[in-house]
Amino acid sequence: MIVSIRALELYTILVNLLKDSDEKIRSNAAAALGNLARNSPLLDKDFINTGANYQLVNLMTQDKSIAAKKVSTMAIINLLDLP
Repeated sequence: MIVSIRALELYTILVNLLKDSDEKIRSNAAAALGNLARNSPLLDKDFINTGANYQLVNLMTQDKSIAAKKVSTMAIINLLDLP
């Protein structure tokens, strides 16, 4: 339970960083979410509960930064690869 609460807090912070004005911060937050999705399949429920999936899609389709779009696309691919 403690791990889940901390994961939820982490996801919430990262999701909020996807909306930052700095494109590097948005890209790094997307990369971190992608790494968590790929390496922590037990946390996928928290990933969905924080709306990270929707925010990554929004970043991929609406962001002006090509780098942020690329990284968010890879994060979504990692999420889709979950069992």
